[in-house]
Amino acid sequence: MIAVTSSGRSFRALSVYLARGHSGREPGRVAWTSSRNLPTDDPELAGKLMRATAAQNTRVVKPVYHLAISFDRRDQVSREQMERVVDHVLNRLGLREYQAILVAHRDREHAHVHVLVNRVHPETGRAWERWKDRPLIEQVLREEERALGLRQINGRLAPVPGREPPEWIAATGLINGEHRAKLRSGTEPFIEHVRTHVPALRKSTNWSEFEQALTERGLRIERAGQGIVITDGIQYVKASRLARDFSLCNLEKRYGVPYDLRQQTGPYPHVDALARDIRRYDHLRHLTKQQYAATLNTTLRRSATFSVHLSPQRSNTQGDPQQLERLREDATLADRRSRQFGTEISVLPSKADLERTIALGMNQLLPDQALYLKRLVTADQFSIATQLKAQVRHKLRDLVLGKEEREPRER
Repeated sequence: MIAVTSSGRSFRALSVYLARGHSGREPGRVAWTSSRNLPTDDPELAGKLMRATAAQNTRVVKPVYHLAISFDRRDQVSREQMERVVDHVLNRLGLREYQAILVAHRDREHAHVHVLVNRVHPETGRAWERWKDRPLIEQVLREEERALGLRQINGRLAPVPGREPPEWIAATGLINGEHRAKLRSGTEPFIEHVRTHVPALRKSTNWSEFEQALTERGLRIERAGQGIVITDGIQYVKASRLARDFSLCNLEKRYGVPYDLRQQTGPYPHVDALARDIRRYDHLRHLTKQQYAATLNTTLRRSATFSVHLSPQRSNTQGDPQQLERLREDATLADRRSRQFGTEISVLPSKADLERTIALGMNQLLPDQALYLKRLVTADQFSIATQLKAQVRHKLRDLVLGKEEREPRER
């Protein structure tokens, strides 16, 4: 079995696609539907109910979670078996109490089922976090393949026992073709050549410096689909494969300017620069929170592992070796994630410097410039900048008042 996941904003768009296809005129492709924690099996009505539930939590930008599970075309699976797999996955992910609609299609040679899930809990209003969902899903698929006697697929995150990927994949990050070419020719793969320049590229503070650093090394960036690639004119590599912080999304957040607008300037260049600093500050705040959460998760997982070793009779795991190994893996992943966030934070200006720059810039804005700034940043980002401006004013006022209060006593 193979699973694909994604997040989205619109329940209506996905529910209509599941029920009637892209054209809206393909109802015959639905084999069966089933729901969880919903009073209907109609995908479109279920989507409306989910949208109303998700409205309880206005902070959730993408309340839609889409899971698609495909079975090998040689496996003849029944509806009961498909539902069993889906329920096992939902339970392992912690989505047992969340709203979900299952839609199985028969428009392909292989059996497959789509699951539309509402990330917002119907009673508490809390949003489910999908971090690390893929390893858990692949673990369930491997378990169900063995339990149901289905064809076993060697997943990357949960390989079939005895069919683990070679060690060089984890060590080098190369794909099969790149590794074979390296063995055949003895030359360094293009991605490894580009990775040698990553430390220098990380020193860039804007798109111009990034592109200049690439040019000095005989490289350039180009648009490719939803991301960017780095090329020497002959060979190409996705920027996101170099490191996590080189994805287009993370580069745009770091530099504070969308890739497609990097060469455009407005009527107020200093306001453009201020907008970039505000976006950077907002990105830095989110990274700091994520790093703290990952560090806390690492500490908790390691504490749990130590507790099981110290007193297994008081632990729910009772010293289960598999549970211990899972705790260790979780701690390692959380620690790696914390280090990745630390790397991204290290290439950004300090929080204090950004706060001071933003506050001073906001204090010098004219009314028309403030209106222009509002078009460059989100409402939340503009509100943060306004708060920084107010904080600086309060500090200055306190300094002045403190000075005035000390003067009579000194006399």
